[in-house]
Amino acid sequence: MLTLLIKFIQFSLLLFCGTGTRAGGGMGENMATPDLWISTPVGDNGDWIVDPLWVLRSGYDFFFFLIIIIIIMNILFGIIIDTFSDLRTQRDEKTTNKETTCFICGIGREQFDQEGTTDFKRHCAFEHNKWHYLFYLIHCQLLAEDQPDDINAYERFVHTLFLEGDISWMPLGKALTMGSGDVVEDEEDSLKETVNDMKNDLQLMQAQMNQMMLLFQQNMKK
Repeated sequence: MLTLLIKFIQFSLLLFCGTGTRAGGGMGENMATPDLWISTPVGDNGDWIVDPLWVLRSGYDFFFFLIIIIIIMNILFGIIIDTFSDLRTQRDEKTTNKETTCFICGIGREQFDQEGTTDFKRHCAFEHNKWHYLFYLIHCQLLAEDQPDDINAYERFVHTLFLEGDISWMPLGKALTMGSGDVVEDEEDSLKETVNDMKNDLQLMQAQMNQMMLLFQQNMKK
């Protein structure tokens, strides 16, 4: 008995999903339609009345069409459409980001047009060419594996940070055509001035030490 019930439920579910959802009017298109009127003798005359089965069938067809065909199917279609719309939006955003933002420094096209000394395409093609950075990383990796003694400090520094997943070696938010090089030159000039001042101080201290040594030797002779 239980097996027959399970098979009946399975058959009903398959019929419901396969026939009810594909039919424009629901399950009612594949079911027998009862008659609207039935003849019931009342006294000597027969009086026509509405068949209760037809009323139940009409209510079933109406709510099936309303709930399954209109509400649930539209919800599913809405979810599918929204999902594809989100995917299309994400794809468009990625495409726009590739076309308007430098892959290396992350500076946008508008900022280059306003503050840069060159156009955005030339910057991406020559100054911050992503393939040049990739080739440099490959060069550092091959050099570190095959000829570790020939690798210089800059290549070792980049290779070490790359293995650690650190991208601080990349010019994030910086570009020579955006004036970042002027800042670097100013820092270098300031560092040179500091080094020169330290050299002068050391020379002065050395001269004072020489004078003190001479005085000390003179006192020792006396």
